[in-house]
Amino acid sequence: MLSSTLKFANLSLVALTLLAYLAPLVNPNAFWPLSFLGLAFPALLFAHLAFILWWVLRRHAYVFFSLACLLVGGEHWGALLRWPAKPLPPTEKSFRVVSFNMGKILMGSPEQLDRQKKRLRELFLQLGEVDILCAQECNEYMAGTLLEQEGFPHHHRFRGTAVFSRLPILEAGEIPFENSVNSAHWVDVAIQGRRVRVFNVHLQSSRISYFTWKLSKNHDLQNPETWKGLRGILARYRATARMRARQAARLRQAVENSPYPVLLCGDFNEPPNTYTYRLLSRGLQDSFRLRGGGWGSTYAGVFPFLRIDYILADTSFRVLRHRVLRRPLADHYPVIADLEFR
Repeated sequence: MLSSTLKFANLSLVALTLLAYLAPLVNPNAFWPLSFLGLAFPALLFAHLAFILWWVLRRHAYVFFSLACLLVGGEHWGALLRWPAKPLPPTEKSFRVVSFNMGKILMGSPEQLDRQKKRLRELFLQLGEVDILCAQECNEYMAGTLLEQEGFPHHHRFRGTAVFSRLPILEAGEIPFENSVNSAHWVDVAIQGRRVRVFNVHLQSSRISYFTWKLSKNHDLQNPETWKGLRGILARYRATARMRARQAARLRQAVENSPYPVLLCGDFNEPPNTYTYRLLSRGLQDSFRLRGGGWGSTYAGVFPFLRIDYILADTSFRVLRHRVLRRPLADHYPVIADLEFR
């Protein structure tokens, strides 16, 4: 009986995973559940590994179902987990870009603010010489602190997104999103005499991690409120996934209209196995895919293993290095990429 149940569960997992492979191809405004499966990729992977271990220990042929399923989707898994790539050494012409969602930093009493400012200073010492910082959830107080502590000579802020630069900012523009406090903007910077357009974006958040955490505190399946909460989480994800797809379409148009080489940085609030990521990354280089290693997670919240923060570079650039600085300061980790012109 147990064996039959496990076989059925394994085949169901394979079917769900194959559907998840289709998530990047389907706009959530047409069919949103596939986007949700894309979000569940880390859980699907761990479930497959558990089944593989189970069947190997029992020397059962069912092991090949999960193995084959993982092999078929190798490109998808490579967006989350990679063998470490050897970084290229920096050169005189290389520059460093950081994308960092700074939510939940610099909050609290004056004493807490002083401690957090000190920790922020320590984090920037670990980041090294940052030439361009794309910050999300950066309010006016945070911006002032960064300008004071880190001494960036140039910056541009729009709503909660801000770009800080040691390189001259030549021009700036804004990409407001309808019915959302989230935003995107761009700045043109001069890098070694060449003009580059840097896009900084914070797409709509689902906040499902917060609502899931609340639901986990009361998970009595006999309680109607539990099911009401679950339906609320799914409804919220459906609405925000559709919003992100629309926001991404608007941002994509701005990227394609850029007359200059592009860097696209920010918090997409979507993992790489989704329609939104595929739309925004088309024709651009993902720094993690080229120079990353290990598990590429950038989110420090209640859902581990999520990679939702990115640095995407035009093919005019060579990616020398990618890393994620995992320090418990915000609910996201800063993403760092060293680049140079080809």
